[in-house]
Amino acid sequence: MKDDPCGTAATASDAVLADTDPDATANNTHLIDTDPDATTNDTLLADAERDVTETHALLADTDPAATTNCTLRAHSNKDDTQATDDLEHAEEKIDKRVAEITSFEELIETVGIKGRWNIMVIIVCSISGMMPAFGSLSYQFLGATPDYWCHVPDLVGANWTQEQIIALAVPLRSKHGKREGCLVHNYNYTAAALLGFNHTMSNVSAIKHSGDELIPCHSRVYNSSQYKSTIVTEWDLTCERRALYSTTQAMTHAGTLISSYCYGHIFQRLGRRKGVLISSMLTIIASFLNIAAPNIEIYIFLRFLFQSVDFGFYMGCFIIAMEVSSASQRTFVGPLFLLPWSLGYMILPGIAYLVRPWRWLLVAFSVPLLILLMYYWVLPESPRWLILHGHHKKALDMFVRAAAINRTTLPSHQAIISAMENIRHKETVCCRDNARPEFRGGLYDRVARALRNLFMLLLTPEVRVRAIIVFYIWAATTTIYYGVSLNSYNLSTNMYVYTFLGGLLEVPACLLLWCALAVLGRKRTLMLLHLVAGASIARVASVILIMPVGVKLFFSLSGKMAITAAFQLVWIYTAELFSTEYRTRAVGEANTIGRIGSIASPYINDILGEVVVWAPSAVFSLAALLASALVLILPETSNKKMTQTNNDFTLQETIEMAAA
Repeated sequence: MKDDPCGTAATASDAVLADTDPDATANNTHLIDTDPDATTNDTLLADAERDVTETHALLADTDPAATTNCTLRAHSNKDDTQATDDLEHAEEKIDKRVAEITSFEELIETVGIKGRWNIMVIIVCSISGMMPAFGSLSYQFLGATPDYWCHVPDLVGANWTQEQIIALAVPLRSKHGKREGCLVHNYNYTAAALLGFNHTMSNVSAIKHSGDELIPCHSRVYNSSQYKSTIVTEWDLTCERRALYSTTQAMTHAGTLISSYCYGHIFQRLGRRKGVLISSMLTIIASFLNIAAPNIEIYIFLRFLFQSVDFGFYMGCFIIAMEVSSASQRTFVGPLFLLPWSLGYMILPGIAYLVRPWRWLLVAFSVPLLILLMYYWVLPESPRWLILHGHHKKALDMFVRAAAINRTTLPSHQAIISAMENIRHKETVCCRDNARPEFRGGLYDRVARALRNLFMLLLTPEVRVRAIIVFYIWAATTTIYYGVSLNSYNLSTNMYVYTFLGGLLEVPACLLLWCALAVLGRKRTLMLLHLVAGASIARVASVILIMPVGVKLFFSLSGKMAITAAFQLVWIYTAELFSTEYRTRAVGEANTIGRIGSIASPYINDILGEVVVWAPSAVFSLAALLASALVLILPETSNKKMTQTNNDFTLQETIEMAAA
């Protein structure tokens, strides 16, 4: 009976017992008459059957719960069917909505890749930000310049001490007791060597030549107690050869300039991931080659080569991180890239302090680059690039992996594929509408086409003014950033402490940027940061000759912190100001233009600073103030979707840009 809660078996038993066979009844009566024992047994059997009948009847009357359960089960089955129908209907609505998506941001929100997968990709990409600091900021440690003075062969041959040579031959440069390093008194040093130190010092007029009081020397002696081996001491990069020292840093930025332009096209054609892998491998090779440079000319070339390939992996990782992020996430992703750079910035002076010989220092900077090999296994391709280049199956596989890591459920694969096709179709139509006729023919036409591609942003009316402003802001920002970062010599501060503090302040600059972006947005934040930088550095120029080192350090690092935040923000702002068609090109070419300013920064510090010590700070201040004013013309992009096409620029923005 437990197997039949609805009571159907009990009812059947009752019906069988009620329809008893008459012949069987007669036989039982006969047995009662002829066999008392059998009669007793039949009586007991009849009583038992009656008990069973009564029990069945009782169960039939007293099992409403079982009946109710059966009824509830029937209703439950009906509800489950209805729920299933509702779920299928909801999924169909979701699939339909997904299939109609035409922007990548909407697709990201729908497929739900925001989660652990997204965070993992951003962290993996941000690691690339630590190593470029070693290449971009190391020249003042590789070329650390100790005290030096002119080499006087006649006096050295006469066994004069360095103190005696300096006392006679080397004039004072300033009232603070600093000696001239490139000039000597116009004396007859052969006669001085014959007379001896004491007699010569008592009658200096006897060895004076007529004519100029000071004359240049062509070789120098360096104070080996300060630095034993740097590129400056090994190749005599002072005085008339000082420009070669500045060129070692200028070529670093020239390499980045070439890298920015070339990798912009590589990332567009081959993909972000392949570009990063190519850059990583070439960077490791070029870095170790640099260690073996036999002379300054080869060293400069290898520095250029190293930086030409070095910047690619950072740029590619930055683009991937931005393109897997939603509009709200990009506010935090950009500043996140500042943290590994800051870490590398702070580690740099510590390594340089412990490892003084410049070749071994290059080894110490090269070994950490080996970590870039991990990108072969852990770095994904940008899903945005995959979609726009028709690799929908690969993009779908990536979304599936992301959903598995994030523990989310994707809409139907067919709906996602349809959305990808919509996004790509929109981009293709835009490119076809904006395409210019291709030049065909001879060399002249091919050169014209190459120049057109080079200046495509300036030739596109919708973005021309915007591009010009962005290009200047990049040039000013990079000039100020690297100029202030490497200005310790003109400020007469300890370069190890100055560089460490500069790196340390990049962390609060990142936090400052996060807070400012959340409150002020992109445009007002960038304007304010350039304004603060310009005012702080202007103060340095005004007090550099009269104030103590601590005051100069405070104002210089205040400007440094502001321009650091501005430098990080300009990456984000540029990526959001241009459509998908021009975004990679805009970031690459803006960075290219910016490097022209950074190429100038070592000459401003090393050459102009030698003439007028406050002049570099004045130049940096004026550049920052002008950039602050130009930001006012640009539109706000905070919490807005990244534009897919040039048609996404509003008419009002176009009118405002044209009027500006």
